[in-house]
Amino acid sequence: MEDKEHLRLFGFIMEGILLVCIGGLGLIGNCLCIITFSRMAVQKNFHRLMLTLAIYDILYIVTSILLFGIPSLYPAVYNQSTFKHLVPILLPLIHVGLTGSIYLTVAIALERYTTVCHPFFKISHAWSACTYIVPIVLFSILYNTPKFLELEIQDKIVNLTQEVDVSGNSTELVILKNITIQKEIEKVGPTDLRINPTYIKVYIIYLNLIIHGIIPLVLLIILNVLIYRQLRVFQSCIDSSNGTGIQQREIRLSQVSLLIVAIFILCHSLRWIPNIWELKQSGEEKGELKWPNWIEYITHLSHLFTVLNSSGTNCQTLK
Repeated sequence: MEDKEHLRLFGFIMEGILLVCIGGLGLIGNCLCIITFSRMAVQKNFHRLMLTLAIYDILYIVTSILLFGIPSLYPAVYNQSTFKHLVPILLPLIHVGLTGSIYLTVAIALERYTTVCHPFFKISHAWSACTYIVPIVLFSILYNTPKFLELEIQDKIVNLTQEVDVSGNSTELVILKNITIQKEIEKVGPTDLRINPTYIKVYIIYLNLIIHGIIPLVLLIILNVLIYRQLRVFQSCIDSSNGTGIQQREIRLSQVSLLIVAIFILCHSLRWIPNIWELKQSGEEKGELKWPNWIEYITHLSHLFTVLNSSGTNCQTLK
């Protein structure tokens, strides 16, 4: 019982206080990014990608506050009918925001890679920002479409004990009797799809680990190692020849990209721990998995860190 109280207090601090405060600041910062980038007379692909990233980050922050922050501050929200009906919609939307944020970060790294490492290729092909944005928007929606079919509002009948006065018209004697009444309440429950073992193993565990973990992580590491090596060469050349303002700006944008990726990897690394644990346990246990307390602690932290990532990375371009 004491462990549950500690876990509840930890969730209140991490998701209730810190997540809401950081998410609120992140919403302001991302809105400023959108205003700044949309007013630029000549927008670079980099800035258009950052603008779209800000939109996805806002989506992720808002849904995180509604799903994790507010219920941690006010647990009574769980019993509200409006909140119950919002959960089956908010949960898929938070995954849409997460997927879009992840792959826009990859797109920014790819855009910087072509600019820094293959400038002549970029000039000759002249890819627009839509070349990156449109496929990511479509993919983030289509990939997470099954999420809209995972939860539903279910009616549950519960037994309630109530004291009833059965003394009739007597004014001298009061007789109370406990009676059991049945009441129908609403709850958020899984659909048949969500509890299907094949769906859980293939889509929720394996695909989630590959799509949200392995692929973006490997791409980001490879691209940014190559960018970093090329930047060191450029920086040494510019230091010796006093490079132009355009060269300096491209280097600065690439440095911002490296910082975004570093923060991304740091903040998202915790989120992969429960996924890896669930993958390992799925091969060893049958039936419903019971999450240990240490996984619950990491889950609370991962929610906070992913909101921190969505709140802080975009603001680097405003400096």
